[in-house]
Amino acid sequence: MSRHPEYIIPFSSYSPGTHEFEFEVTDRFFEDFPEGGLSDAALKIGVTMIKEEQVLEFVIRIGGTATLACDR
Repeated sequence: MSRHPEYIIPFSSYSPGTHEFEFEVTDRFFEDFPEGGLSDAALKIGVTMIKEEQVLEFVIRIGGTATLACDR
């Protein structure tokens, strides 16, 4: 089971065609991935899913800001 079900797209339940999704990602998401070194995240993610009979295509757009720990 996913820790973040709000980011799951149940693609099998959608009919063929184009479908749009929007997600907001904050620090709460990255708390489960401390090894990533991200903090102060404020991201907006747009997903376009194009579903055909035998093919799924996803176009993913990410915008926003986050702080990344420098390893230098």
